[in-house]
Amino acid sequence: MKGLLVFVVLGAAALSFALVWLGAPIAWLVARWMRNVRGVVAHVMVFWLLGAVTSGIVLLLLSSVTGAAQGSDQAGAVLAAAAVCGVCTAAGRSSVFVSEWRHARRRRELQTSAS
Repeated sequence: MKGLLVFVVLGAAALSFALVWLGAPIAWLVARWMRNVRGVVAHVMVFWLLGAVTSGIVLLLLSSVTGAAQGSDQAGAVLAAAAVCGVCTAAGRSSVFVSEWRHARRRRELQTSAS
């Protein structure tokens, strides 16, 4: 049991490290592509898609390495988990928009009070 825990922790750390290095150029390209897109919904949906696809690939790889993917019934669980990871990614992007709006409103309030 202890060996499996060490394997999972080290595997998760290795996958996280690889995703950061592989995902950074992809994120940069997506950011350049989305730079002129004004719609908040479009940004949040792209982040959801990227989070779901990336986590789905990682979960499929991890389940095949650990032997959990022996049955075809695992596909539904992996897709559901990937969708949840995508929602978390989209929520993170949404929180950045909310933070930007709050900061912009605060700057406007400070400018009007200083005038």
